[in-house]
Amino acid sequence: MGYEDELDKAHQYAERVRQRRELKEIRHSNDAEKKPLSFSKKAVIFIFVNFVVIELYSMIVMAAFHDLTALGYLVTAVIGQCVTAIGYFVKSCAENCANGIVYETTMYELKENAEALESQEEFDDGAVG
Repeated sequence: MGYEDELDKAHQYAERVRQRRELKEIRHSNDAEKKPLSFSKKAVIFIFVNFVVIELYSMIVMAAFHDLTALGYLVTAVIGQCVTAIGYFVKSCAENCANGIVYETTMYELKENAEALESQEEFDDGAVG
């Protein structure tokens, strides 16, 4: 009995190690795939950079010429940044919150991965060799 008990313990340990490795691979499978930035993120970055350039230029012109007419561009740039940020945050919230496109897709993929892992475990008879 002692030999069979030790053999069962070794099989159980090997199974736990295999399951941990599979879970680790599933967890880190998305890490290896670097996704490019979406168009909306690129657009927001471009708009913010553009507005920062306008703001800096307006401040330099006002300081150099001692003229406040560039203040109109400075104010509109800040307002444009706020409107762009709010619009982007609302869009992102709609996509990533419950019932959003990204949220639902992620939940569906997680469910499929869990079902695939369960079905694989059902067919695994534990044969060694």
